[in-house]
Amino acid sequence: MLLLLVAATAARRLSPSPVAPASKERSGKKKVLMLISDTGGGHRASAHALEAAMLKEMDMEVKVVDVWTEYGRFPWNKMAAGYPFCCKYPAIWKAMYYTTIGLEVPTDILWRLQCGSGFKRCIGGFDPDMVVSLHPLCQNLPLKVMDTIAKEKGLPGRTAPFATVCTDLGSAHPSWFDKRVDLCFVASEAVRKVAGRRGLSGSKVRMHGLPVRKAFWRASEQNAQASSPSPEPEPEPEPEPLTLALGANRTRRLP
Repeated sequence: MLLLLVAATAARRLSPSPVAPASKERSGKKKVLMLISDTGGGHRASAHALEAAMLKEMDMEVKVVDVWTEYGRFPWNKMAAGYPFCCKYPAIWKAMYYTTIGLEVPTDILWRLQCGSGFKRCIGGFDPDMVVSLHPLCQNLPLKVMDTIAKEKGLPGRTAPFATVCTDLGSAHPSWFDKRVDLCFVASEAVRKVAGRRGLSGSKVRMHGLPVRKAFWRASEQNAQASSPSPEPEPEPEPEPLTLALGANRTRRLP
């Protein structure tokens, strides 16, 4: 059914669609658009952790958007709602995972035809200075849409930089990695190898670990202070108890 639908519509081009006009009066702040899908809790949590780190360094405007739910069309705008059901049945989840790999080209065409205009409203309406993807399905279509918006303005291609922050550790879906991005941040050597197999050159891939929320920054700051030279050695304080809690979006926040 999917292939028939693609075959029937592949000859059609994504027709120009109106873009919500960006605000003409900009405050002078840099604008960063973070694209996610709430398929699991890690993508949004990482986006907000990254947002907090950015705001600590510079006064900017950051917007986190579940672009598939808010701007996609049915059935793709129901992916986040249906994800918990798929996780209950590993066979369904596995089928979805490998189908999006084996049918990458036709699904990309289908998503562009069905959801391209919505993504265009999202990106064109915010008019970002930089786009950051924190989801495997937020590379290909947003990059194509950004090129379309640029060409409609008479530009040869997008001017805003595009970065990917991969939130997977042990392995990663191939759609995380697109050669057109400016930088791709990964958290492990295993994921770096997947990026290499997808054609991402070493200069574009940076290994920095995963974004963590502000409550966990203190340990890094303390380590940095401990490594700096001190004129007089101070007595080493007693180590504080440390608990590491791992979970998904259903894990309650510890007090």
